[in-house]
Amino acid sequence: MNNSSERVLWAVDPFSKEEKLQVAAYKALSKLIVGSTTSIEPVGILSPDQLKVPLDHFRNKSKDYKLESEKRLNALVKSLKNPRLLSPTLLVQEFYSSDAATETLIRYAKQSGASLIAVGTHGRKGLGRFLLGSFAETLILKSDVPVLVVNPTVTPKKKISTILFPTDFSTVSREAFEKLLPVVKTLKARMHLYYKFEYLVPETMATMNFSPLYADFLKEDLKVRRETAEQWAKRAGEVGVKCAITLDEKPGYVVESVLKAAKKSEADLIAMASCSGSLATTLIGSVARKIVRSSNLPVWVIHPQRKAESMQRQSTGSVSKVGRNFLSVLLLSLLISTPAVAKLRKWNQKMQELKSTFSELLPELSDSRPITPTSKKQLEKSTKKLLELAHTINGGPGSKGGSPLPPEADPTIAYIADMFEREVKYAYSSLQSGHTAYAKAVLRTVSGYCIACH
Repeated sequence: MNNSSERVLWAVDPFSKEEKLQVAAYKALSKLIVGSTTSIEPVGILSPDQLKVPLDHFRNKSKDYKLESEKRLNALVKSLKNPRLLSPTLLVQEFYSSDAATETLIRYAKQSGASLIAVGTHGRKGLGRFLLGSFAETLILKSDVPVLVVNPTVTPKKKISTILFPTDFSTVSREAFEKLLPVVKTLKARMHLYYKFEYLVPETMATMNFSPLYADFLKEDLKVRRETAEQWAKRAGEVGVKCAITLDEKPGYVVESVLKAAKKSEADLIAMASCSGSLATTLIGSVARKIVRSSNLPVWVIHPQRKAESMQRQSTGSVSKVGRNFLSVLLLSLLISTPAVAKLRKWNQKMQELKSTFSELLPELSDSRPITPTSKKQLEKSTKKLLELAHTINGGPGSKGGSPLPPEADPTIAYIADMFEREVKYAYSSLQSGHTAYAKAVLRTVSGYCIACH
């Protein structure tokens, strides 16, 4: 972030009651551009989805909402008294879709040449609103522009002195590392390179200690990872950045281990690679999203511009093919033996049923489809079926066998299941009370949760 014409975007919700959270994202962003001449552009998105109002009402009152949004954005910018804050921009979207809202912001970021988007999220705060399908996480999933995410647990730091960079030593991660180096140098900070041996978890340790073969595998893997880490640290040194290295061999899960490493290293920021588009659901994308939810530090998610094949490991950072096959067999044997598999099969079965039900329902949700007594009756029938399925997935009273969600699964998924049932129930009651158009809009939004989760 050294170019004099460079700008970063600060995503702002003009009608949010969480002004403190939005300002926290701004403060984290301000610390990140210290030492450069980068400008900050506040960008608000106005949509009926955000305001939770019927589409017809929004369209009739859109001029009033726009004027009020601009008034609030200007007041917020004025209160911060920062000459590097540009005049705010308001993007208006006159239809229901949280996915489209993020796409609108991403498109604007590309058109304006922004190098980063900063956004606040409700994170762990009761898991409220921060779920697959919410604005912040959809932004992480879809944006190929780097994203800085701040949740309510973040305590603003006076200065960014240490940046933790968790890595899997993939090509994607290496590209993110290279993008990060100039920023670290400008900040006069130091880098802390962190790698967690993902197969060293409590469930595998007994097996790993059972045979010398496992110990030999770990020894070989440790050697390869250390050589790679030292090469990366040397590269950092060549551009004037100090870089520490941690190769974590302790049993533990990746996300929790990264958060512990951030605390131990006294990091002020976590920066890591992720992927946009379809690759965002892979392991590296999943880890990034979970860290964003739980971290009490700002998290900078960097999206290198790469095709799918770039996910392959670098030859310098890989264990042998025999070693990878050995590891796969080890983890597979452990997973097959766990009692959670039965519940996982049941969960997958329900997801397939949900997919099938939505395939029947989606044609009914089109705005171009006229509302007739016949179509309304069919919509009610499909929505009732969806509600029964949502109730079963959520494990509500009267559902057979309880929730199929494995107990050790990500708690956010359980939250989604609960929210999903509530929203479908709301849509069904709206249909019964004659508000068909509004019910269709709610169901379209709900389908975003379902598809992302599935």
